[in-house]
Order: sequence, then structure tokens, then C-alpha cells
Amino acid sequence: MKIESPRWLREKDSGPIRIEHLADRILWQGRSPYQEILLAENARLGKYLLLDGDMQSCTGDAPFYHELLVHPGLLAHPQPRRVLVLGGGEGATLKEVLRHRCVQEVVMVERDPTVVKVCRDFAPEYHGGAFQDSRCRLIVGDAYHYLQEAQGYFDVIVGDLTAEPHGLDFKELYRLISSRLGLDGLYCAQLGSGNLHEEDRFLRHFRMLRKHWSVLCPMVQFVPSYHSLWCFLTASHGPDPARLTGPEVDQRLIERTITSLHAYDGEAHRRACHLPKHLRRALEHVREGTG
Repeated sequence: MKIESPRWLREKDSGPIRIEHLADRILWQGRSPYQEILLAENARLGKYLLLDGDMQSCTGDAPFYHELLVHPGLLAHPQPRRVLVLGGGEGATLKEVLRHRCVQEVVMVERDPTVVKVCRDFAPEYHGGAFQDSRCRLIVGDAYHYLQEAQGYFDVIVGDLTAEPHGLDFKELYRLISSRLGLDGLYCAQLGSGNLHEEDRFLRHFRMLRKHWSVLCPMVQFVPSYHSLWCFLTASHGPDPARLTGPEVDQRLIERTITSLHAYDGEAHRRACHLPKHLRRALEHVREGTG
């Protein structure tokens, strides 16, 4: 993290683009055994979390990311009762999962307890008290090792993981995830930037995912604090969010008494399922084996 002045924080270099965020206040800054953690605040973004100099999320636009990560997959499942969240230390993904009252148990596996503590203590806007919900079980540990030892099956697994974490073999991770999903189970993930000429990471993960699941539903959403079009995806052997119409999404939200979302509804769902042309063309090449 490079501090240009007492108030401007620069994100880690990303090619020819430089992104800086104004910090009216630094709420917490320090190192854990895993990474550098910084929680800051400004009037536009609200509170925002950077890990090793990379923006993770901000309270000002968290719904643009977390609502699309969670709700399409949970709504596509007929009755999700047991959910696993991998990563998501802020607690915002956990909060969205727990909106579904049919969910009886959520296991959240986060490797860095310092991130959880910092966000619990200084940014409750992220989690809204979700860590205190009796349905939540927080496990401090590695996602890969947890999946190796997990008992039983999950209806939905949500991967709120950095797409390039150190030391994580995604090919093996996806194999383990597929082995821990029930018959109608879905895997929900974020897969990085969908901007033109920045979609390589998304396509690389798409290729790995299609080896384990027959139904892949890619979606996109512009996330203001990322300054980027962002890619999401659900994977399954049956349930497919792309088959849901806008009115069906709205009806399922009503049936599950989810009424206070900020960014996601039936119309937003349909828009997210319509990819821009450059991504559609890139996926056609992947499916044809030419890209």
C-alpha cells in the first residue's frame, strides 16, 4: 500500500490504470499472519476494506456485489437448508445468505480471523449482526482443508474467494466443492473483471468449472468501487438461474420474505444474465474449444 499523501490511498498497481481512494479516516491498519489489512472511510464509499492493497468491498456499494453473488443461486435452489460460505470475512455474504429463512445452517470458513474481528468491531454495516445469528457457524481455517474433511452435503456453496489466492489449487478446490454438493446443489462464485481485455481470469475459471458441472450460468454486474464490470457464476447439474424470469425472481423473493434488497430484483437478475458481446464471443470460443 502506497500512501500518496495523508489522505489518498493507492491500490496495488494494475497495468496501465491507477486507482486511488480518498481516506477521510483510517479505522484500522495492520498486518495479520496472512496479509496487510486496511479499513478506511470516506463520504462516497462509506467504509472500505483493502487487503494487500487490493479493494475487497465497501459498504457504500456492497449490495452490487454480494446480492448478485448470493441470491441467484439460492433462489434457483428449490429449498436451500444447508449453505457453506468460503471466505467473505466482512460478513456481508453471510448476511445475504441468512436473509433466506429456509436456510437452517450456514457454515462460514475464513482463514484470517483478523479480518473478521476488524469488520465485526469497526464495520457492522457489512454483516448487520449476522455473526450472532444462531444458524451461523464460523470456522477459522483453510477452505481446501475444510472441504477435505467436511461431513455431509450442502445445498449451496458460495465462494467469496479472491480468484488468485496464494497456494490454492483451484482445479482441486472445484473437485472438492463438487463432491460436497447435494443432488440439486449449486456453487456460486465471483470470478473477477469482465472488462474488455481483462477477462482472462474469468475465462480460465470457466474452463475449470465446466469440467465438474454441466450447467454454468455466468452473470455480470458493474461494481462502482471496483471501477469494473464484474463476473459472477453459478454452477450445477440442474438448477439454472438463467431460466428464471424476472417475475419468477420477484415472486420467490416475496415467498422467502426478502423485501429490503438494494441492487437485486427480477429486472436486475435478467439484466445480469445478458452478457456484453465481448464476453459472449469469448465464451463461444471456450465452448467450441478454440479459446
